[in-house]
Amino acid sequence: MTADPLEQPVLGTLLAAQTNCLATGDTALLALAPHYPVVTPAQFWRPHGGTPFAII
Repeated sequence: MTADPLEQPVLGTLLAAQTNCLATGDTALLALAPHYPVVTPAQFWRPHGGTPFAII
């Protein structure tokens, strides 16, 4: 678990929802990446074309 008690609900939701990953810029949550599916926004978007926005 994370050392910051305010982040416990976020991690709990990640686990309860059984999601594929949590995309965050929070360094405390990213530190848990070796144990939980936590990625940066850039890591999340890379397989999806590298950007969350459509270029028209």
